[in-house]
Amino acid sequence: MNSQQQPDDLDLENEGNFRKLIRVITLSHGAFSLILLRCNYTFFQERIFSKLQEVGTVKKIRLLPNIKTIYTNIADQLTYQLDHQPPAVLMVFGLESVQNIDAVLTATNQVREEFRNNFNFPVFFWVNDAILRKIIRLAPDFKNWATTIEFKPPSHQLIDFIQQETDKIFDGDITNLLFAHFCQELATAKQDLEHQGEVLNPAIDASLEYVFGYGDYLDDNLDSALEHYQQSLNFWQESNNLDRQGTLLVNVGLIYYRKASINQIDNKNSWEQARNYFQQSLEIFQQTKNQDSLSQYITLLCEVYLKLQAWDDLEQLVNESLEIHQQQNK
Repeated sequence: MNSQQQPDDLDLENEGNFRKLIRVITLSHGAFSLILLRCNYTFFQERIFSKLQEVGTVKKIRLLPNIKTIYTNIADQLTYQLDHQPPAVLMVFGLESVQNIDAVLTATNQVREEFRNNFNFPVFFWVNDAILRKIIRLAPDFKNWATTIEFKPPSHQLIDFIQQETDKIFDGDITNLLFAHFCQELATAKQDLEHQGEVLNPAIDASLEYVFGYGDYLDDNLDSALEHYQQSLNFWQESNNLDRQGTLLVNVGLIYYRKASINQIDNKNSWEQARNYFQQSLEIFQQTKNQDSLSQYITLLCEVYLKLQAWDDLEQLVNESLEIHQQQNK
């Protein structure tokens, strides 16, 4: 790996840290060294990995969420992937997604000699701030072996990150399994930008409110979710963005649907609120000719009418639903 090479499109601070990274690799050639790469953003971790690949071969491993020990999982993956041929450099992703991370880090501290005895190459671990604090507390001996190098995306890249990812979520590109970690990255990005004196435009703020509301909804923090959704909805109503109004109205309706399902005794008001918001959302989907959303959520409104015993409304909506499905199947 040529120590004179470095990416030409990183900002000054990250370029300097990238050169440190190259220097560590050069000095550690053929011997174990431990490097903690501190970065709170998965997208920027991947970017640094790609840049490093441009100047030399780096093996990438992602830890499995249910591992018991880090060393064993790495050794097993290397054996499977490389047929016992050691990599020149190993980069490890996924520590932030490991379940029972406290026990895993404690075990790592106890078996730390296995790394030095069996890995004759530099090992890079990506760590966010939360994981780094845990390593310091739970694996202090392991941490003492490490060199720590930090990478921070510049503000314009954080803004682009927020914009692109919140747009995806509004478009329905959501994986609930990883959403909590993803939501935390967006919250951290907003906080970092505030610390840098950046003022987010209202549209991005409203998009973040939707994301944070959805995260609270998944955790059953329904009142907090409702507050986030309402702030987001207010903005999209003022800006007359019908698509996003429809999305927000559906999600507010789902909160009241969930409230009514939890409270089996005194839930009429929640069902009525759910009906109100679902009706508004369907009216918008009709205006925007969003047939997919219309057919998807009309069933929910049918269920609400059933719960409220609104038989005339239910009959009318069922007939409308049949017409919609017939039109889609033409």
